[in-house]
Amino acid sequence: MHYTLRSGEARVRGEGSGEDHYSVLGVPRDGSADEIRRAFRRIARECHPDVAGNDPAAAERFKRVRAAYEVLVDPDARARYDRRHDGYRPRTPRPPPGPGKRDLNLDDLVDGFSVDDFGFGDRKAPGRPPPRPPPPPRDLEVTVDVDVGVALLGGRVAVDSPGGRLMVGIPEGTSSGARLRLRGKGVAGGDLTAVVRIVVPERLEGEARRHAEALVAALEQERRGPGGR
Repeated sequence: MHYTLRSGEARVRGEGSGEDHYSVLGVPRDGSADEIRRAFRRIARECHPDVAGNDPAAAERFKRVRAAYEVLVDPDARARYDRRHDGYRPRTPRPPPGPGKRDLNLDDLVDGFSVDDFGFGDRKAPGRPPPRPPPPPRDLEVTVDVDVGVALLGGRVAVDSPGGRLMVGIPEGTSSGARLRLRGKGVAGGDLTAVVRIVVPERLEGEARRHAEALVAALEQERRGPGGR
């Protein structure tokens, strides 16, 4: 969040607050500007929704911390604030950053967060682009290998999706090329379609071969029917 204060034009919001801004930020009255910035950065991160969630107390705390920071980081506003409160100690004057003008950018202090991310910012930075819209849903298709036994008798196989690995049920008697649709498991809420590919062993030996031959004979007999040729 970026805005400009010009000397003599306006007072910083919170300057007239009765709250002890030093206590809000947890800094001593003679704390340096760097100490004030570090304290604001630390507390702002603690109050961010990614850390605190949708906690109304965190939102209220950030408002108080921001008001305190805006007063104490500005040398003129800080001097006026100190004169209005008990326990004022004179400090060595600090030169302003530039002639007649000071730029305060809160976003630069919150380490990659925007003040608007907190959901309770009330200023909009001029020229700041709006947040990116979420990506549109997109369907995705993957091939899943299925053993002959699972295809014949049914079972479960692993399918990789954008959100991680899923265990998918394979119905009994599934053929190669069958398409299994998983709704909402594609990209950004789109659908994921798993295309079945039956995997046949390259070579059968021993007992596995005997079982396969018996299965083939049984299937052939079943196809012909009782007494069939």
